[in-house]
Amino acid sequence: MLYNRIRMIAYGVLLTLIGGVANPAWALPLDIAQSPLFLSTRVKPAFIMVIDDSGSMNWETLFPAKDGMGVWGRDNLASAFSFFANDGSFRQTGNVDFLQLFPYSGRSTDRQNIPATPNFGFARSPEFNPAYFDPSVFYEPWRAADGNAQFNPPTGNTSITAAPSALAW
Repeated sequence: MLYNRIRMIAYGVLLTLIGGVANPAWALPLDIAQSPLFLSTRVKPAFIMVIDDSGSMNWETLFPAKDGMGVWGRDNLASAFSFFANDGSFRQTGNVDFLQLFPYSGRSTDRQNIPATPNFGFARSPEFNPAYFDPSVFYEPWRAADGNAQFNPPTGNTSITAAPSALAW
């Protein structure tokens, strides 16, 4: 019985070897299309989408110092700490850590907020901080992809009590 089992295993190995040599299986190279098959000429890409999800997308300042941040420091031991140097220009060196105007829970530390006190009011002025809203500028509404206005807000002076809802635009 053991002899028959060994003989069957030997025949199986022999047939496998003969079959493998006689009929090898080869993988053929595939030519998979890299563009739609209905295009007769290749079109170069004309669009690049870049998404920046770094922390700088949350900054609310555009001061002339490094990366638009507010720099807190002083010129010498006798001068007071300030965002401005003694000559009145924005400070360029010091504690470069002030990026926010309004604290919110997503920030890791309150140190990066410029306090909302009168002595730091310049940070909330478009004259010093170009990122801040400028009421003297008319901001055009975004346009649709076809170039037309997405909505037509009322023009002229409208009474607050008679102002149309956004749905009417």
